[in-house]
Amino acid sequence: MFKKILFLATATLVLIIIINSANASSTSCTDLSYNLRQGARDAQTAGSVTKLQTYLQQTNYLSTSPSGYFGTMTLKAVQKFQSDNNISSTGYVGPTTRNSLKSLSCSGTASQSNTNPSVNTPTATPAVAACSVNFTSPYLNQRFDLNTDTINPTWNNVNCESSSTFIAILSRTDPSGTWDVTPSSGAIINSAGTFTPDFSKAILSDGYYKMFLEQSNTKQRVSDISQFYIVAKTSNYQPLSISSLSSVTAANDGQTSVTVYGNSFTASSTVYLGNGQNIKINPTSVDPSGTSLVFVVPIGAGYGPASVSVSNDGKNFSNQLPFTVIAPSFSKYYITSDFTPSANIGVLYDTNLSAGGFQKDYKWSISSGSLPTGLSLNNSVNGYMAPSVIYGIPQTAGSFTFTVTVTDLDGNTASRKFTIVVGADPNANNPIPAIYGQSQTSGQTGTSVSLVGRSFTSKTFVLLNERIIGDPISSSDGKNLSFTIPTITKSACNLFGQQGSACTNTLLVVTPGVYTLTVETSGGESAPSSFTILPTPQN
Repeated sequence: MFKKILFLATATLVLIIIINSANASSTSCTDLSYNLRQGARDAQTAGSVTKLQTYLQQTNYLSTSPSGYFGTMTLKAVQKFQSDNNISSTGYVGPTTRNSLKSLSCSGTASQSNTNPSVNTPTATPAVAACSVNFTSPYLNQRFDLNTDTINPTWNNVNCESSSTFIAILSRTDPSGTWDVTPSSGAIINSAGTFTPDFSKAILSDGYYKMFLEQSNTKQRVSDISQFYIVAKTSNYQPLSISSLSSVTAANDGQTSVTVYGNSFTASSTVYLGNGQNIKINPTSVDPSGTSLVFVVPIGAGYGPASVSVSNDGKNFSNQLPFTVIAPSFSKYYITSDFTPSANIGVLYDTNLSAGGFQKDYKWSISSGSLPTGLSLNNSVNGYMAPSVIYGIPQTAGSFTFTVTVTDLDGNTASRKFTIVVGADPNANNPIPAIYGQSQTSGQTGTSVSLVGRSFTSKTFVLLNERIIGDPISSSDGKNLSFTIPTITKSACNLFGQQGSACTNTLLVVTPGVYTLTVETSGGESAPSSFTILPTPQN
């Protein structure tokens, strides 16, 4: 009996050792020799993307199998890992993130967090890449006053091909997060040289900034980081503020306009009306100079003393000015709207109109003026008794004023004038594709899907969960693309002819579920949309 007990105890101990050994080795040692960012592929990084994705999958940060391509899902997984380990959640796998990955995975303590956030300070360590550039100016911690000084960055090309082009990225980390601008007007031709950043469209404030170069075709950082202090132009930065109102009273009739005067208003500005409740109002127009905007007090805003303030982001607000909402005196029939006054060429526009006071069916029409080219007034079912939508993709820049009229079956009408200001395409010089809309958001394998967007090319790839659905698809006009949901996808690491050992045996059978849908061209990867693949009915 004693021998049986001894045998069972020994067997149990051996089993525990085996299990612990398996757990310790379940997460492979992840020692990356390349810095990685979105768009990187195994073929460029000697398989580092797959190595990173394998670790993220093993630690439950990434829900899909490794593809060898650093897309949007991998980016989100990296950001979550960085957040859990006290690293700034940029999604860029640089020296700090690589060291954390190595220390956690190679020591068998992948579940522990990095408790030393101080190592996240930007350094001048160059990215490990086939192409490498060294800045010779501006020097580390140099001070520039944009009121008097000009920044002329210079660099020495170390080992880049003569055909290489670069894009300069200027970034700053502040309490509101990290944001980037491209201070150069376009790609910088490869060579030791200089350029003058264009800060005219960037709203800067005093502080430390860092600059680095990306290689245009790979989107990889190829230079060291040059950090310097900027004193912003006095005229370039003005706090959001209100100076006066065209009227301190208005009726909540959905028609009376009030002009707000001040500084730093933008197309994303929102008016906040406070009278016991905070009512958000989209302006009907915003002056391009940012010094005035117009809003209409909506029906149902209540009556009595109130206040008016403005915010560009819903977090930071201007000062408040007193305002009074009074009883309306308007026709029984009226048009209300959460109208969006600004649009851009090539960017999807969508705004709603509604009417009130009518007791019978009514129909919408444009009674004077015209909508911007590419937009249309879409009546709801049969055009009766429901909101209407102004919808489409603008094609021509300019200011368009028009009058919308609703008429019911008894001949009662209401009209209201609107203006839409269409700006230039913000991505006219940006080849990164975008998806604005799709004909189907769900379906079985074999379903045909049409995409509407921008910057589609003669060689555009469609990806599901970062895996390509097949051969590249050609778009003749750059705005429309059609494809069929496949039964099998493959790794995206072979896009544009780039081969790698990690690209073999990567076919994946498409199963029912929710998939991230993106498109990729040589210019980059679009922001994600989604598609739900439904089960195939069984006979």
